[in-house]
Amino acid sequence: MKNLIFLLLILIYSQNCSAQKSKKTIYLDEKNKEISKEKFKSIDKNKLYIIKSKSDNQRIKKIIYKENYSKLDSNQLNQVYSALKKIIGSDFNPNKNTLIHLFDENNKHLEKVLENERYWSWIYAHSDKIQSYVFGSKDSEIKEDITKSVFFDKYDLIKNLFITNKDFKINHVFIEPNGKIIVFYG
Repeated sequence: MKNLIFLLLILIYSQNCSAQKSKKTIYLDEKNKEISKEKFKSIDKNKLYIIKSKSDNQRIKKIIYKENYSKLDSNQLNQVYSALKKIIGSDFNPNKNTLIHLFDENNKHLEKVLENERYWSWIYAHSDKIQSYVFGSKDSEIKEDITKSVFFDKYDLIKNLFITNKDFKINHVFIEPNGKIIVFYG
């Protein structure tokens, strides 16, 4: 009889442990502040990414905007230009708009960017106004190839200066000569 009661208690306990409990969904804005489900759903999905994560008793849906805007003062801009000139060399021109594609991995997306003749032809045709470079981050294992405008950022300078959200493996930084910065995530 004791064995039967013991077995029954184990069975009840195991059922309670394995039963699915409803998970609470938490909605977070870009600053990790909790927002309502209605506000979360009302945000324009074309301007953001939604990062989802789960734990035993909750789901989290967080907003990450695709773009981030900022402006550098003249001292900051000069420091950035000086660092880029050290990495890129004499081809870098601070009087042009600069587009940097930053890759954390050496993968098929990098190959697509490098083989996109239409993009590079457009850049070349507008080279009086814009310059474009591909950077590999410190851990990307991307090989530098100056002929293809591919550079290796061994100190993760670009990533540390401009990329505030580390969830994405590909990011793009647009720098205007006046110091305006636009970061495109993903």
